[in-house]
Amino acid sequence: MVGLSTVRNQTLYETIEELATKDHYPIDELCTLAKISRASYYKWLNREKSESELKNEELLVLIKQI
Repeated sequence: MVGLSTVRNQTLYETIEELATKDHYPIDELCTLAKISRASYYKWLNREKSESELKNEELLVLIKQI
């Protein structure tokens, strides 16, 4: 089971990734604002996605096609 802090951190990591990629904000500053370490962000960024996460991504593609 996924805990609330895991979901919260997932959202933070995704937000940091989006802001850094699309708006070119510095990752170190975004991590400081989110109160997470850069190491944990990079660990999340380079993780191997779970089977359920991969299935969810496939479903999202199908939903967007509708």
